[in-house]
Amino acid sequence: MKTVPYLHLDRIKHDLKVEKLLPPEVARQYHALPISFDGHQVTVAISSPDDPAASTVVSSSLGKPVCFVRADLSAIDHRLAEVWPGNPEPACKMLMWTAGHPDGSPPDDTLTRYAEYLAELLHATLYRFEPPVQPKETLKELNFALAEFRPDLLVAGLSGGELPGNVPKPGLAHKFLKRLPVSTLTARTTRWPIKKILLVLIESSPDSDLAIEWAGKFALPGRAEVNILPVLPPVPPVYGVGLRYSIPSLLMANDPFGQTARRIAEHFSDIGIQASFRLRQGDPADQIYAEIGSSDPDLVILAAEDPRPLHRALAGSLLKPIWQASNCPVLIARQAW
Repeated sequence: MKTVPYLHLDRIKHDLKVEKLLPPEVARQYHALPISFDGHQVTVAISSPDDPAASTVVSSSLGKPVCFVRADLSAIDHRLAEVWPGNPEPACKMLMWTAGHPDGSPPDDTLTRYAEYLAELLHATLYRFEPPVQPKETLKELNFALAEFRPDLLVAGLSGGELPGNVPKPGLAHKFLKRLPVSTLTARTTRWPIKKILLVLIESSPDSDLAIEWAGKFALPGRAEVNILPVLPPVPPVYGVGLRYSIPSLLMANDPFGQTARRIAEHFSDIGIQASFRLRQGDPADQIYAEIGSSDPDLVILAAEDPRPLHRALAGSLLKPIWQASNCPVLIARQAW
């Protein structure tokens, strides 16, 4: 990768096919415009060629050798508006669920400010859902709102484990939220900026790829660190230490979980995110407790439990402990639409 001093975009011949080599969301975020391709190397006009985050993401998105050329930011953005006309679709849509307190006082604006931070981080459109007066109608009305807005992510505030809107049967928040057909971020406490993410991987979950995708979306804008905890079943002591997992054996293994681990490592490396695997021994819930206490993440992400009854035993038992152990928001990834 090399950089040349400066380029005036009004003095070059534009090639629309080349200019569209870069995804529009990446081009807009990093003010980058491909201007030529010689069959091997792409020349990219960019406002900040010395920014390592921008150069890494742009190079990874193109998948080819890149030569960066410094150009005026406003000139780049003007040309991008011509290449990608109209208002861009938001990167994602978020629905915030908040409510007043049982005594009739207005809701705390902490969740609102946190949701607005997340929307800015993800370049998302933020909608708001106000629960109905009758608690028994909350789930029905919320499902109506989800069907109307079709968000990619629901952001819900939890106070002491309870749901907003005075949902009946206190203490059953985890069961209530597992019924929602969308990825859900719950926050008993809010923490930002997001600098450390814990990605909990449960082998049997069909939404693991979505959890990995969410981790990348949250990590990329602020170059957050991602710690990956594969929740592995304990090895009975009778088998000895020879069969216990290690990072090298996991990354070299030919079993499906080992192949998944390699794919995840390559994915985060390709998008320029620092990711580290963590392995722990013992009961799965204890592994999670120990890792949360050790890494002190700003966000925990895991996939929703496998809907098949025979696969629920492990994942279903871990969701509530994660909520109880986390002094930070928890995102449950679930394919919705």
